[in-house]
Amino acid sequence: MKCPVNYTLSEKELNDCKEFAEQSAPTQQDIEFGQHDIRARDVNEIARDNLIGKIAEVAFKRIVEENYPDAGEIPLDFNVYQRGVYDSQDANINGTLIDIKATREGGEWFLIEWNKLNFRAREKHLPHYFVFFTVGWDRKTDQPTGGATFEGIIPIEWLSKEHVDQEERILVLRRGKNIPGKDVCLQADNYGINKRHISRSLDYYMRLMVKNDKKYNTDDFKLP
Repeated sequence: MKCPVNYTLSEKELNDCKEFAEQSAPTQQDIEFGQHDIRARDVNEIARDNLIGKIAEVAFKRIVEENYPDAGEIPLDFNVYQRGVYDSQDANINGTLIDIKATREGGEWFLIEWNKLNFRAREKHLPHYFVFFTVGWDRKTDQPTGGATFEGIIPIEWLSKEHVDQEERILVLRRGKNIPGKDVCLQADNYGINKRHISRSLDYYMRLMVKNDKKYNTDDFKLP
């Protein structure tokens, strides 16, 4: 199977995501992963970010379970944690850890914050893969449409420093600079990858996940 793959959440799935976002926002830190020198998010912004991410998680679960039954059931975490406590990963397939990145429909760039990579490395919870979604969004009402698109996947080793240093498709986007082509100033240092450059072939990576065949040891990951 090749990306992009579309999924439309049921009314119940979407309502569950909204409820989670509203309940979890007040308990989450306005500044994540120790980034104390950036602009703090208000509770509405946190709720919107949580909603976008949770919609993508549900879509990922449904797409994988429907198309790759050997992967088994993918449990999702709808728990609301106390301030400063995070879940360990977005998804887990046979011991393969997956971080699900999402942006609203119309976004072209996926950003992976350096602070989050450093945080996950300290906690020994670096993901083996990042998967990328765009989430359908009505900009006039600032509400989700219920749709989500699986755009693609990259293995964690693509973001290891020695690979990034030689890979033109992955950009180092510094705090204070704009996202390429956008009048949006970055609040933190990131790796940025345009969605046209991510891998769209899922079959190879899904076979590895089903077999729990990790081709890369995250202990070898070189942080930025």
